[in-house]
Amino acid sequence: MKGALFITGTGTDVGKTVATGAVLRALRTRGLKAATMKPVQTGADSSGAPDLYVHWEAAEWTPPAGQHRDMAPYLFRHACSPHLAARETGRTVEIPTIRRAAERLMEAYDLLLIEGAGGLLVPLNEQHTMRDLIVALECPVLLVAPTGLGTINHTLLTIEALRAKNIPIAGVLYSQLRRPADQDIETDNPGTIAHISGVPTLGVLRYRARPNWKAWSREIAGIESIIKLLGAP
Repeated sequence: MKGALFITGTGTDVGKTVATGAVLRALRTRGLKAATMKPVQTGADSSGAPDLYVHWEAAEWTPPAGQHRDMAPYLFRHACSPHLAARETGRTVEIPTIRRAAERLMEAYDLLLIEGAGGLLVPLNEQHTMRDLIVALECPVLLVAPTGLGTINHTLLTIEALRAKNIPIAGVLYSQLRRPADQDIETDNPGTIAHISGVPTLGVLRYRARPNWKAWSREIAGIESIIKLLGAP
């Protein structure tokens, strides 16, 4: 799917939503017609998809109300794996439904950032995982990873799982969600992962006590490579 970029992570709570918001802001600041999508939002509230609200806050932009449903086709209140959240409500997450929603959004936008739920092998339903969705959407992946202890193993395993399905990897964007516990480790990890895997580092979103979207968007050193990869006009 030309112009689409899937944003996945090495696990849950590794900074995917912040990273997606920062990338969206960086793209729109450059005058590009970009939007985001959250195919499956668990932990949803009565007003919709909380992760989308973070994206929009980051970019200081709100899409037309008529597009909100396509941007979040599956909403579930229980904050758990998509397959379980859907099962509890008697529903099934269907990959073709998500693809059709993405295609409609691509008719209105030049670039679409698609934020996954959890990590790469989180089940969507009884047969498919988040990786199967990426394969069906035919788009490259931006991998979000934390900078701290343990990230080398988790990030390299995720890269291997992506390569096993021949999924193009745009690079790794690191998110420092908490104050660094060991600065030496957190400084070394991105370079070590890039050396072992050959996957480029796209930047490090530094820890801040309060959100600073302007600063975070500027910390995406690889934004131009992302734009080139997606074939932005």
